[in-house]
Amino acid sequence: MNDYRFERITEKHYSDLIYISKSAFNIDPGIQYFKSKNNTKIFGETHLGYIAYHTSDNSPAAFYGVYSHPFEIDGRKYSIVQSGDTMTHKNHVGKGLFTTLAKMTYKLAEEKGAAIVFGFPNDNSYPGFVKKLDWTHRDNINIYKIKVGTLPLLKLAKKISLLKPAYNIFLNLIGLFYKSNLHSFPNSVFENGIGGVPHNNDFVAYKAFNGAKIISVSDLPVWLKHDGFLFIGDIDRKASEKFELFFSKLKWYARLTGSDIIQFGFSPDSYWDKIFCKKYKSEKGAAFGYLKFDKDFPIEKFHYTQGDIDTF
Repeated sequence: MNDYRFERITEKHYSDLIYISKSAFNIDPGIQYFKSKNNTKIFGETHLGYIAYHTSDNSPAAFYGVYSHPFEIDGRKYSIVQSGDTMTHKNHVGKGLFTTLAKMTYKLAEEKGAAIVFGFPNDNSYPGFVKKLDWTHRDNINIYKIKVGTLPLLKLAKKISLLKPAYNIFLNLIGLFYKSNLHSFPNSVFENGIGGVPHNNDFVAYKAFNGAKIISVSDLPVWLKHDGFLFIGDIDRKASEKFELFFSKLKWYARLTGSDIIQFGFSPDSYWDKIFCKKYKSEKGAAFGYLKFDKDFPIEKFHYTQGDIDTF
């Protein structure tokens, strides 16, 4: 690591994160993305991450960050962090920066009071988390995809950037008929002995920067995001009392918005997973993994929904 120096991220580093992102993913998320992503003061520490610079030319080389989240179980509260935005510039791949930055970040997060770091690593990053960072792979999210017969406008807007502004105007017009008076609703996974990330006003508002929002379907709140698919972050438990009516109206919303696939995701044996598995066939989704800093953290009692994933 003599060829690199490391700095804890602050707002002054956002432009350098964009530089790395363009190389790693061919994506420019913009300064506002990182401002919003790091706006976690209400949940815990902010700017939990490190950026590496190559010492020869001071060029940004890699970044690893985690983000503070709340966690509750039976009235007890914890501060936890989720891994996200791991990236390395293509000129610096294979130098061990991922592991070095992650360990530095975990030490910082633990010092600032985080009980665990968790995440949903993809197939490419999974080996590094498990083999080099000692993560435990507990389970995989169960994914349910429901096909809807409609013109796939949402997919087209995702693929063709020129269509996106017009589609967003159209989506906002449709949304006027599905406006919800609620800013949040309880996380569906919560029950005695089971905890999770509280989907309260603060957390739902935090997630809104990435396009997530709450609408009303059959007079019940649904947390969702339009991004190629219609991703459902969570559903009010009351929808189970009139399941067929609720889902027929949700499918109608999908047709109107040109969403040809509705995707749901739940941790195994959680409230909605138990209902969905009787009606639909699931797919094995991303791995749920973690590294505990607090040995007493009740990880076996941690349930989650698709809305808890970093990219939602």
